[in-house]
Amino acid sequence: MLVSSFLYPFSIVFFIPTNRVITTPTELIKIRQQDQFVRTSTSQIALKIFKESGVPGLYRGMTVTILRDIGYGAYFVGVRLANLKSCCHF
Repeated sequence: MLVSSFLYPFSIVFFIPTNRVITTPTELIKIRQQDQFVRTSTSQIALKIFKESGVPGLYRGMTVTILRDIGYGAYFVGVRLANLKSCCHF
């Protein structure tokens, strides 16, 4: 249990940026899709973004998203460690 509580904060710090590499384009496409007045497919929106801005266009807003998630990560690490301390008394 002690090893798990020690590694948990490091896994959060590693996982958040790694997760953002995958989910940032997905979130951007979903946001653009919600902004459309005409029903447009996900692949059409992704292709439009790619044609307009290339691969970097798919990652627009990634820095802000990572900063937001780091704040969430710190919160969850604090809650997890508080739960472990109350549970295990170490």
